[in-house]
Amino acid sequence: TGIETAILAMTPVAKVATNRIDEEKLAEIETKFYEKNETEGYYYFNTIDACIEAVSSDDEVTNIEIVRDVFMKDTAPVIEIVEGQNIVLDLCGFTIQKNGDTIIANQGTLEIIDTSEEAIGTIKQLGVGTSEERKKAILNEGELTVTSGTVTATGEYGCAIYNVETETGTGIVIVEGGTVSATAQNSYGIYNNSSG
Repeated sequence: TGIETAILAMTPVAKVATNRIDEEKLAEIETKFYEKNETEGYYYFNTIDACIEAVSSDDEVTNIEIVRDVFMKDTAPVIEIVEGQNIVLDLCGFTIQKNGDTIIANQGTLEIIDTSEEAIGTIKQLGVGTSEERKKAILNEGELTVTSGTVTATGEYGCAIYNVETETGTGIVIVEGGTVSATAQNSYGIYNNSSG
């Protein structure tokens, strides 16, 4: 509705430089989910998944900045980073939180950073899973680096980073800084689901 569109327009969650947007991809996204600021040279998006969906898949580094706390609905779509995308996700001191399915699924290259002074930005999975179906903050099939900030799972059978094997090999996880943690029973900071 018009009211919903107006509310969305007032609450962007992420921004990315205009020159890192694939205009063909952008054309497939509803206009209520983004706004272009010509003066600043940024696109502002009202959902993180729409922001990443619009980013070019040319292997060039793309910086995405989170601009406020994001409390995702448990039914919200997974934030998908596809092969060819090279994303640096700057939490900027904010929290991305979900109590449900996977928050981020990475098949490309993803670096988590936090350039805020206190570096308290967090990707937090609250969901309670099972031994067969763990609730994941990040499902990694590509290359994932945590440089600063926090990735955590707080529910039983949760997993901060769930690293899996694909047809082309096992995902790569590098922790250079920050915090990767799990705080409940039967949960993992990093779980490597690989036959190798």
